[in-house]
Amino acid sequence: MILENRSFNTPYIRFCAIFFALSIAFVAVVRDFSFDFIPAGINKILGLSHFMLSGPWIWIAFPLVIYLYRIDKQRGRELIGVSLATIALSAAFATSKATIPTVNPFWADPMLTRLDLIIFNGRHGFEWAHELGADFLNADGVATTYAKTWAALSLLFPMIVTASDSNLERRQRYLMVYAITWVFLGVVLAMVMSSAGPVFADAITGRTDFAALHPSLYAVGLEGSLIDQMQQFLWSEYTYDAGAQLAGTGISAFPSLHVAMAALWCLYICERSPYFAPLGITYLVLIWFLSIYTGYHYATDGLISTLLVAAINWLFLRRRSGTSQWASKQDFALS
Repeated sequence: MILENRSFNTPYIRFCAIFFALSIAFVAVVRDFSFDFIPAGINKILGLSHFMLSGPWIWIAFPLVIYLYRIDKQRGRELIGVSLATIALSAAFATSKATIPTVNPFWADPMLTRLDLIIFNGRHGFEWAHELGADFLNADGVATTYAKTWAALSLLFPMIVTASDSNLERRQRYLMVYAITWVFLGVVLAMVMSSAGPVFADAITGRTDFAALHPSLYAVGLEGSLIDQMQQFLWSEYTYDAGAQLAGTGISAFPSLHVAMAALWCLYICERSPYFAPLGITYLVLIWFLSIYTGYHYATDGLISTLLVAAINWLFLRRRSGTSQWASKQDFALS
C-alpha cells in the first residue's frame, strides 16, 4: 500500500535511502572494515531527531502536520517520509564527510588562499570582512544567524517545501537539488578539493598565512563565543584520533555547504514569490559574508557553491523542458 500511493517512494526518499546505504559501505571500506564509526552515526541520527523534534518550530510544525494529513493524507505521509529521509541523508553526509582527510589529505588551502588574495587585492578575506562588519556585528548575532538559524533552515528545508508547496514538479525538483547539493558538493567535491579553511589552515599546513586571523577574530568579539567553541570542538575532534574523525564531525572548507544551502533558499524564495526575492538574496549574501567573517571559509568557497547550486537547479529545469518538448512532439505525431 505504501508503494502504491507513492508517499514513501518519491525520488528524494529513494535517493536518500540509496546514499545512506552507499555511505555505510563506503565508510566501512575507508575504515578498513572497522565499524567504530557506527556509534557516532547512531548518535548523529538521534541528535538530528532530537533537534527536529525539540526546537521552537515544533509548536508550529506539529499542528501543521496533523492539518496536512487530514486534508491530504498522501502528502501527509510524504512529509513523514521526507523527514525520515532527511535525517538519514544528514547522518550519512556527516559520516562520509568525516573521511575526507583520510581519503584525500588536505591540500587545497594554499591555492584557495591565493585566490582570495587575488579577489581582495592582496588582502585576506577575513581582513576585508572584519573591517566591514566589526562595527555592526556582535558575537551573539553572528552565532545565532550562522549556526542556529542556518541549521534550522537547512535541516527543515525539505519539510517546509513538502508541507507548503502544492506544485509537485517544483517540490520534487527542489528536494532533489537539496539532496544532490549535500552529496555532490558536500562529499564528492569536498573530497576532491580537500581543504580545511582559514581558521584551521596554518595548523594543517604548517604555514603562517593566517597568523593574524585568531587575534582578529578575538578583536571583533568572537573569543569564547559559540563560533569559537565550535571551532575548538572541531579541531579537538580532528586531533583526537589523528585526523580519522571517528566521532562523525568533519573539517572541510571548499565548497561551502553553508552558502550552498543559503543559495538554495534564495533560489526557492525567488521562484515562489518575486516579492520576497530581496529577503532570499539578503540571506544568501549575509551567510556568505559570515562564512568569511568567522574564518571558516574562503570567499571562493561560497561563490563557487552558489554557482553550482544554480547550475544543478538549471539542469533540472532544462531536463523538465526537454521532457515536455519530447512529450509534445509525441502527442503531435500521434494526432
